[in-house]
Amino acid sequence: MVMKKRKTDTGESATKPEEKMENAATHKMTLDELMLVHLQESTKLLQVTGAQMMLNSRIDQQNMLKLKVKQKQTEDKLIYALKGKEEAETELKAAMKAILEKEREINRKGKELEELWKEGEVLKRELEEEREIKRTKEKQLEELRKEGNVQKRELRGRVEEMEKMVRKQKEITHDKMCEAFIQGFDRAMSQAKFLAPDADFSEAHCLKVVMDGELVEAESSEEEEEEEEEEEEEKEEGEGENSVSK
Repeated sequence: MVMKKRKTDTGESATKPEEKMENAATHKMTLDELMLVHLQESTKLLQVTGAQMMLNSRIDQQNMLKLKVKQKQTEDKLIYALKGKEEAETELKAAMKAILEKEREINRKGKELEELWKEGEVLKRELEEEREIKRTKEKQLEELRKEGNVQKRELRGRVEEMEKMVRKQKEITHDKMCEAFIQGFDRAMSQAKFLAPDADFSEAHCLKVVMDGELVEAESSEEEEEEEEEEEEEKEEGEGENSVSK
């Protein structure tokens, strides 16, 4: 637009001297007057051209200033973008580092989990073996219990037979002792009657004793003997049960 204005101004300035010269020729102007007019027109043309140049220079300065401002803004944006890029790269590196740490931790946890799994499998096998051993021992114990019950029943039968034999032996021994005691008492009575034929022995008895100057029945002695026999029988029964339980 500035260049066009320059062309139009120069065109107008070029046409005006010709018109003046024609006018001068027509009005019969002198050469000096024509030179003066031309000089004035040239001066005006120079002034217009200078003003136009100054205007163009100011416009160019403003455009340069705008360009510098835009360049500065562009540089600032570029610097900001570079800083953002650096920060983004730093954050990305930090994130990548964190991801690597997480991967290492996950791998470590995975190895620990695998080891724990292996240990669990080993413990599981050991537990199954222990359970199998326990089942075997329980079976053996059950068999031993059955055998023990059979042996217990057999021992009880033997003990009962032995107790019966002991009772019989005691009865036989008691009877023999009673017979011997009675025989001894009869012998003593016969001897006493022989030595004292005039004495009265009608109240005499083998189960009587002399207490406090009187002849009384020996009930207490018989009860003691019976109690002792019962205690001996209970003691023998307890020993028999202990032997069976063993």
